[in-house]
Amino acid sequence: PVLVQAGSDEILRDAARQFSERARAAGITVNCHIYPGMWHNFQMFNALIVEAEEALDEIGTFIRRV
Repeated sequence: PVLVQAGSDEILRDAARQFSERARAAGITVNCHIYPGMWHNFQMFNALIVEAEEALDEIGTFIRRV
């Protein structure tokens, strides 16, 4: 399984979506989450931005589940 996170203002947003689509086509389970209004590496700002904290929580949940 793969978790892909990107912001809607992310420079690599389209690449994240394309990767997710190709992985799914190859039979890989993919969770692709595009965070509205966020940018590249927004997760680094978890002390300041609620969405970043939510993204880190999502990563932790994914790791524990997988």
